[in-house]
Amino acid sequence: MIFKRNNQYLLYRILLSHILILFIAIGGNLTYTNFLPIWILFVMLPNLMLSFFKNLKTIETNHEEIKLVFNIYFFKRVSESYLYTDIRFTYKDEYEGSNSRGMKFRIYGKDSNKSIISLGGLIDGWSEEKITEIIMELQKKGIEVL
Repeated sequence: MIFKRNNQYLLYRILLSHILILFIAIGGNLTYTNFLPIWILFVMLPNLMLSFFKNLKTIETNHEEIKLVFNIYFFKRVSESYLYTDIRFTYKDEYEGSNSRGMKFRIYGKDSNKSIISLGGLIDGWSEEKITEIIMELQKKGIEVL
């Protein structure tokens, strides 16, 4: 089964960065002379930097393995495959910042405490419903999600 990320996450990310500029404008510090540098600093630069990071695009579950397909540099795709016996999964409530909590789905190596991938949140494109579908599919395969 193939699970794909919501493609509207880019719109949410750009919208969020434009809202930050709106707060600067409400504060009265936005003028015609500093609009372009502030726009480049808060919209273009972060979104350009995030496009160079490894972003999970799809998760494919087969009989014996899970395949993670990543996007790098917008168009380059890289895939990683892991046997179900070599990884473990968690889905739990975790701290996201100093005071905020959220549900995170993580895939770990069998003997490692470092996560291979972490999903959860509006900006990364993986909704709670999609994560629940992934968990149900993994449970059908006989894999326990902690």
